[in-house]
Amino acid sequence: MRAQLRRDGLAVSNKTVEASMARQGLQGRSPRRRRRGLTRPDKATAPVPDLLGRDFTAERADQKWVGDFKQVHTEQGPVYLATVEDLHARRMLGFAQSDAYPTAQLATAAINMAAGTRGSDVAGVIFHTDKGSQYTSEAFAEACGRLGVTQSMGRVGSCLFTGQSDLVLAC
Repeated sequence: MRAQLRRDGLAVSNKTVEASMARQGLQGRSPRRRRRGLTRPDKATAPVPDLLGRDFTAERADQKWVGDFKQVHTEQGPVYLATVEDLHARRMLGFAQSDAYPTAQLATAAINMAAGTRGSDVAGVIFHTDKGSQYTSEAFAEACGRLGVTQSMGRVGSCLFTGQSDLVLAC
């Protein structure tokens, strides 16, 4: 308040502003604490390049997929959803859910479902995610290698686009 009053040309002290606000029954509000998201990077893993370069378009199906985790609040507590979406059709190909904090096993289940949706022939697909520990894990890298999928990663906590999909949200 004091800063705004000074910008408006009034020379007031903190005490004057505090007293005026107290008389009016007003209180200042502290900034909200920023909550930490689902992405927790694993600093010990080798870096994976960003093969998409923020280009979230695809000319054909099974060229570029994106994946993310979403926490859904329910009456019984949080549910974690791992998703895989094809950027060409903006279609959800695979998902997995758990009531426990997301792990590489949940990410692997989602990409395995996506591969099954496409008939298990997904060699050459670029799978783009953030640098969360679930996606940088050795177990997930092995699953991608087994499927012939090439991993691509954006920066921590910023993997996706804010596109037209209702299911995959920006990190």
